Amino acid sequence: GSFALKFWPLGAMAAGGVFMAWTLLRQGLPFWFAFLLGLGFSMDPALRWSSVLVRPESLVNLFGFFIVYGMTFGFPKFLRPKTGEGVRWWSRCWDPIAFLLALGAYTHFNAIHLLFPVILGYATRPEIIWRIGIRGALYMLPWALTVLWHFPLFV
Repeated sequence: GSFALKFWPLGAMAAGGVFMAWTLLRQGLPFWFAFLLGLGFSMDPALRWSSVLVRPESLVNLFGFFIVYGMTFGFPKFLRPKTGEGVRWWSRCWDPIAFLLALGAYTHFNAIHLLFPVILGYATRPEIIWRIGIRGALYMLPWALTVLWHFPLFV
């Protein structure tokens, strides 16, 4: 019933804690330290409040974790942007950071705060910011078309 609705934000919050612990383990931290940090994150009452109201902030948080991880340690090879000769045009439209930003925006409007680490992280490389921005605009095109199609609902 209604308690099942809580699994969405709780699952995202737990996944964020597991992802953080896994990242710390991969970077060489002791198991118990990574485990306690991940558990502490998952049990943080400031983050758990979203499960009471069935709000999407914990899912936006998880997308933020993935963005910071990708910017810090690199994305897995199959998720990296495709460039160069012989790459088809639709493969060049892919960018994992733009995709995660768009997922966050589709999930909740307050995902705008995910832009700040991206802008600060790539401040010295404006070509990457442009690439992410253009692809992010492409990924948000269905939303923009929906707003234009049903404009009276949004005014």
